[in-house]
Amino acid sequence: MVGEKRLTITFPAGHPVWSYPRGRQSAKVREWVDTALGLAEILEGIRMELQALRNNGGLGVGSTGPSGEGTDHVDHFSEFVRAFER
Repeated sequence: MVGEKRLTITFPAGHPVWSYPRGRQSAKVREWVDTALGLAEILEGIRMELQALRNNGGLGVGSTGPSGEGTDHVDHFSEFVRAFER
């Protein structure tokens, strides 16, 4: 265990971690934490890209596509993006 530290975490009785056999629970929790950290990094990248699009005028409501058609899908995308900003 060189270079490792121990952390004690308490989970409620109904938590999914208890469905794993003893001896596998710690490994599963480590896997979940590593996955969550990776996802947090990906989401931060998405937030930064979206901000760059906004700053460059590339994401707006009511804009038109290359052929001049309306882009109502942008409205839906903007709503989706707002969910990540909360």
